Amino acid sequence: MEIFGKDFKPPHCPRPNCKAHLKYDQPGQWSKAGTYTTKVLGKSIQRFACHVCGGTYSRQAFSIHYWQKMHLAGHELMMMAVSGACNRQITRILKVAPSTIDHHLARLGRHNMLFHLKTIENAPPLREVVIDGFETFEFSQYYPMHLNLAIEKNSHFLYYFNDSPLRRKGRMTAYQKQRRQELEQLNGKPDPKAVEKSTKDLLGFTLRGAESAIVYSDKHPAYRRAIRSLEMNITHLTVSSKERRDHHNILWGGNLADLLLRHCGPNHKRETIAFAKRRNTM
Repeated sequence: MEIFGKDFKPPHCPRPNCKAHLKYDQPGQWSKAGTYTTKVLGKSIQRFACHVCGGTYSRQAFSIHYWQKMHLAGHELMMMAVSGACNRQITRILKVAPSTIDHHLARLGRHNMLFHLKTIENAPPLREVVIDGFETFEFSQYYPMHLNLAIEKNSHFLYYFNDSPLRRKGRMTAYQKQRRQELEQLNGKPDPKAVEKSTKDLLGFTLRGAESAIVYSDKHPAYRRAIRSLEMNITHLTVSSKERRDHHNILWGGNLADLLLRHCGPNHKRETIAFAKRRNTM
């Protein structure tokens, strides 16, 4: 029977309490320790022994399918998720349980975030950044929020983002106003300076290591206050959000990101029933 991972060399011990959890310094710190057979793969899996902590583990500990009873093609699943299909539609296409898709997409999301952070870890400091607020909601329209986006101006690369809770605004019926008051008494009001604080954190991470930078944004007052609180040389250029949003607009990178997020994500479309139930599933 084929042995999966027989030529694999573990880069570190997967146990978080092991001194070699980040890296094996010497080849003799690990060795092969037999195999086992799994019904899911239908093949033998190579096991290893860590001589630093004394624990054992298998090749599967380094697999994207670790601890999954059903292996779905990650690339196919991700392409469905970013092509406008909601979780229930993917469930019907692949003929699996809804919880299976939820768990697989959550894992893919974590892997993608780690890959993104690893990719930009040694990137040179950004010089020109477009910041924009993408407004959506979680659970219900009583819980709106901003996704604060930082985008490299010339490449339109989405470098980093974070979120800010908002208070529901706009036209509401008498019942909706009463319901908002009840929810705020139960859960508290969102911080009125949430956008300002999150923008400060966003730029603090995005512009780390840069001596100076140019930041482009609309005329949101929270952006101005956040930039003023940062201890670095930042030139802040603003454009009215009412200006035409085409490629001639200096905020085109932010506008393009907003467009693609609403186009590709069913949970961000207008009047959708596929809205995210929790913020960490967006």
